[in-house]
Amino acid sequence: MDLTTTLAGIGLAIVLALGLRKIFLTSGLSDEVKDVVEAIKEGDLAEALDEVKDVVEAVEEVVDEVEDLWGDLPRTKSGLQKMTKADLVAAAEQVGVDATGLKGELVDRILAEVK
Repeated sequence: MDLTTTLAGIGLAIVLALGLRKIFLTSGLSDEVKDVVEAIKEGDLAEALDEVKDVVEAVEEVVDEVEDLWGDLPRTKSGLQKMTKADLVAAAEQVGVDATGLKGELVDRILAEVK
């Protein structure tokens, strides 16, 4: 594998992790990315690539967890706004946010939690 491909893989893994930053910070992915950075600093690209593979696997696990958490809920604000308040309360409980308040507040909390 050439240097460009290796660096592209490293960049992709870091972008994926940062794109999921809330989960990234709570899932231990920051340690995984630190390992990648350390391997790069040491000039060990083979080790860096192995570490990137670990990050990608960890990100895949996090994405699976988010998809399980999100379930069949609409993935847009407008989709959530079409739900009844009772369904939004249940959805808020499902994703682990405060389930009280107005529909708009519930929609905002649900979206904030899963983004």
